[in-house]
Amino acid sequence: MEQYRDAIKAYNSAWEITQSRELVVKRFNALREVDAKEDAYELIQPWLNEHPDDGYVHTILAAAYEADGQDQKAILHYEKVLEKEPDNITVLNNLAWVYNKQNDDRAIDLAERAYRQNPESPAILDTYGWVLLQQGETEKALGILQQAAKALPDVAEVQYHKAVAVYRSGDKAAALSELKALLDSGVAFEGREDARAIVESN
Repeated sequence: MEQYRDAIKAYNSAWEITQSRELVVKRFNALREVDAKEDAYELIQPWLNEHPDDGYVHTILAAAYEADGQDQKAILHYEKVLEKEPDNITVLNNLAWVYNKQNDDRAIDLAERAYRQNPESPAILDTYGWVLLQQGETEKALGILQQAAKALPDVAEVQYHKAVAVYRSGDKAAALSELKALLDSGVAFEGREDARAIVESN
């Protein structure tokens, strides 16, 4: 923690001399590391007021809002980037994910666009497969999520997504075994309570 406080002092001193995108992002991230999130958000806003088309900073801010559970604010910033950069693969993937959490039907289009750009990316496979599953395309989703799970064997959330696809495909015994193993591992992941609910209902 102290190293980040020292970094903030150094970044603030540097800011007095010159302002740059890289420096505002470093200050923003350092403040978040010391749990001064509101200060971080207040710090970054003047930069965006002066540089409203800075897609990189909008993306950083959107990801932070997403991490903090403020999905609507994340959506606003991701959408702002996509207006100027319609093929930004990171934003396509991340916005598809947030849209999906909000049950927004636009998720599938963005997930497909990201997938077409890079069908080998495990993160994109996971997003696309999970969105497909929510859209009811279980068979297609299963194949894609199996690819993602194979590429990311140590990422519990991806393994959970694949297990849910297996469950919905009808192989409940295999899915329950995977879900129980994930729960027994003690690893935290988004969907853990849903995984527990599936196991307990069987």
